[in-house]
Amino acid sequence: MTKILAISAACLFLAAGVLALTTFGVMLGRTDAPMASQIHGAVMHYEVPASANVDHLTEYELLDQSGAKFLSKSLDGHVQVVSFFFSRCPSICYVQNQAVAKLAKEYGPQGVSFLSLTCDPEYDSPMVLQRYADHLSANPAHWSFLTGDLIYIRRIGADIYRLPVESQKHSERLMLIDKWGNIRGALDFKTEMPQIKALLTQMLAETEEPDVEPLIKARPPLRAKTGLPEGEDDEPAPAPGALHPEEPTEEEPTEEEPTEEEPTEEEPTEEEPTEEEPTEEDPAQDEPPAPVRSPEA
Repeated sequence: MTKILAISAACLFLAAGVLALTTFGVMLGRTDAPMASQIHGAVMHYEVPASANVDHLTEYELLDQSGAKFLSKSLDGHVQVVSFFFSRCPSICYVQNQAVAKLAKEYGPQGVSFLSLTCDPEYDSPMVLQRYADHLSANPAHWSFLTGDLIYIRRIGADIYRLPVESQKHSERLMLIDKWGNIRGALDFKTEMPQIKALLTQMLAETEEPDVEPLIKARPPLRAKTGLPEGEDDEPAPAPGALHPEEPTEEEPTEEEPTEEEPTEEEPTEEEPTEEEPTEEDPAQDEPPAPVRSPEA
């Protein structure tokens, strides 16, 4: 009886081991099993929208930190503060976002929307951005962290915000957008915070588009090489009738008329008399002769 119980226990133990190995093997073979990159949230499902098939972007679609689709046109009529960053930045990005967090806390409840676009979307998935936002205590009602496709984000930076964006490379300036979509400022958060606050207060108070010259109006596209809007040259256009400085002018040779030289009369020159320097004579000749003494009487 004891031998039978021992054999039964051994069989149960063996069956449990086989079941465990089978389950583990199935998990290894599953294509939807969580991988290491998915655990830290670096893999996401994002497709560039069809609206990107234009020469010049005027709006865009990305994913926010919750994984929801974000449409830039949803902020039409809002004052906005836009910046670029990436979560793995070892230096300035977190300092920049700490400054933005203070602005968002003060101006978010007043109606300003804050957008932070990553330039490292391959790593910065919505899950990563959510943890980053939580660390900054960012209110999603006012502050969106956006990710998507790097090439598409580069176009967003160039076409809409007029900023160069590369993988893990970005400008430190904050772009201030008014209610009509005009870029009114590109300011440094380290040295121009008073100006940033003053401009935000001004733009919030505006009820109609002001008659001021914005930094960028109508967001002209960048040219691929020069970075200037299409139709603009690197140098200012010359005035009507003026020649472009790069075009050399061919000067027509002018025939010089021979000039007759009038003979000049030479005036006789008077020779000045030269004073002859006295010659040194023998000192014996210059001395007067010695007087001749008469004999004494």
